[in-house]
Amino acid sequence: MQSLEWSPDCGAESARLSSPGPGDLIWADALTGTCWHVRQTVAQAALAPAVAELQRLPAQEIYQALTAGELPPKAFRLPASPGIHQRPGDRPPASAWLVDRVLIRTGIFAALVGGPSRPDWPELRKAALLWGLDQYPREPDPEALPMAPDLRAALAAADRLAVGREDVALPPGPGVDLVKGGVVKVKQYLLETSRIRAIRGASTLLDNINLARLPALFHTAPFTPEMIVYAGGGHLLAIVPAGEGPGLARQIERLYERVTVSAQCAAASLHIPRVRLHRVRACLDDLEMTLSERQMSRLPVPVTGYPDPDIQYMAQPGGVYSTGGGNPASGERCTYCGIRPASWAIYDEQLCTSCRHKYIAGRSERTRLFVQYASRAGLPPDVSSPQTLEELAGEEGDIAVFYGDGNNMGQIVLNLRSLAEYRHFSRRTEYEVTRATFQALKQNGVTKVEFVALGGDDLFFITPARGALSVARDLGSLFDQAFANRTPEVGGPRTPITMSVGVVIAHSHTPIRNLFELVAGSLLPAAKRAARAAASPSGTVDILTLTGGQLPEDLENRRRHTLRPFTWEQAAAFVELAATVARSQTWSTAGLYSLRDAITRMSRAEADLYYRYQVARLFSRPDKARQWEDVERALERLAGTYGAEVEGPFFRRGSEYLTPWIDLVELMPYRKGGEDGAAQAER
Repeated sequence: MQSLEWSPDCGAESARLSSPGPGDLIWADALTGTCWHVRQTVAQAALAPAVAELQRLPAQEIYQALTAGELPPKAFRLPASPGIHQRPGDRPPASAWLVDRVLIRTGIFAALVGGPSRPDWPELRKAALLWGLDQYPREPDPEALPMAPDLRAALAAADRLAVGREDVALPPGPGVDLVKGGVVKVKQYLLETSRIRAIRGASTLLDNINLARLPALFHTAPFTPEMIVYAGGGHLLAIVPAGEGPGLARQIERLYERVTVSAQCAAASLHIPRVRLHRVRACLDDLEMTLSERQMSRLPVPVTGYPDPDIQYMAQPGGVYSTGGGNPASGERCTYCGIRPASWAIYDEQLCTSCRHKYIAGRSERTRLFVQYASRAGLPPDVSSPQTLEELAGEEGDIAVFYGDGNNMGQIVLNLRSLAEYRHFSRRTEYEVTRATFQALKQNGVTKVEFVALGGDDLFFITPARGALSVARDLGSLFDQAFANRTPEVGGPRTPITMSVGVVIAHSHTPIRNLFELVAGSLLPAAKRAARAAASPSGTVDILTLTGGQLPEDLENRRRHTLRPFTWEQAAAFVELAATVARSQTWSTAGLYSLRDAITRMSRAEADLYYRYQVARLFSRPDKARQWEDVERALERLAGTYGAEVEGPFFRRGSEYLTPWIDLVELMPYRKGGEDGAAQAER
């Protein structure tokens, strides 16, 4: 049995396969199923200097060191629950990372003993964060803890609860509260208007809540940041001292109301008595039901004319936002959303309070995500985000709206066995979505992009239309590769984690909300259906272009016989075919449109005859014949990804006939690299 050999200076892509030795640690990644092994001496040597460095720091700085950056230090990406290899053929235990165990056990411990309210909490917190790390991979010894017996028992119980152990000796006490909450119908809030400043402002406000305002609630007693299981994608899950949950839930709701004014939000708490603490899955299911009841019972938040007095949360580093002057207006509808009465005059805008907050927050020319992307892509330091959709589209005038999320996420969540795995899942998916998005945009040379939402397992952004399919293909492929099982022969069956994306291309004047409803209501669901039907685990993309800004009335009929949605393999083969057809320098725009019309309006036999005649006419010269051979090979490769055979202009798969030429006519103008002679010249 071979698995990947872990070392502190390599990742899954560069790790080598080898056989574990006697006594090696061996485990399976909790999300990918990839199996790893490492000699205990190597694990200890990697962890020892990191622990020695942390021991010199106070507790808060230890927490910051473990959570700084997108991923934890490599030494803490060792398994949280290491298994010892004993017999060949044993299935390795699934495990989150060591950092997840350390942070979650500290949070549970704090909730059990009311730690942050104790004068000795800084010392207890440091002990909880570092306990047992110098003896890794041996299980931590409670007797080594410099604290009272009842506290030692509580920390030992918290450590076992963090990784889902049921053999827990629970100390006396009232138990804990679980709290979950966040924004509801987030896209409705983001897309009240198509103005890019308002969309950017709404996104900035939610981003600030997720990354700063919500975590700030946990930096004062009776809370501590380790109590947060996850905070991202507009949602928070935390474990807090008994009795503190209801008040925290109301704080979360009031925070969203004050900052966003109009975004719908809900938060709920659930008390977990001591005897149920080891039943994490059942407790979280009960909490989800309580949250659903809270969402249904909440009345819409009244939108007042009074803004949040703490307006500084909208400021970017080094800047202070002002309202821009003006007197409160009355008797008019908001010029941004057109929904609520205007309460404020800012220059020539009459705004409601909600849009006033979006306006101020949206004045930034460089959002957090754009700054991060610009750094990754090597863009000039002074480059700014486009200020209008027209500027984003550029001279060609078209934009591409991307919306996607992970497949099988619900099933993955159901299989999580501990709070450490919940934290691991949340952090890993958010990191991989962001990494894949940035890398795909960089690979395709995208310099103008508006990030609307990028968090959890969701993505929503806008780019110029050129190269949209290539961006989606690269993005999804990178995400799928990050969660691929690299040792399937020893990892056992698992639920694959893949990404599906919907993309719609339209003129920049088309309302963004209409485009989003199309991509979220039709294209993404179609892509997800294709992912479920794929022969092997793969993400998918469905892409549509709109002409004249008109939304399609009969989408299914329009796309009859087309190849879409694509898997990533199919998308790559299609992009290759489009490039090959373009290089052939023979098909004109008019010729391609005529071929499409023949396929859609004639009988199959008539369309086949028309196609063969055009090929014979256009490629009769020897030099053109060689180019056509390249096209035929590209057609055969693409047909092979569908399990089909090429028959004239069609791909035959059993009794089903598909054709790539409708897709080519629609997507060729937006392929990466631009139109060239194949799509431009009339011959």
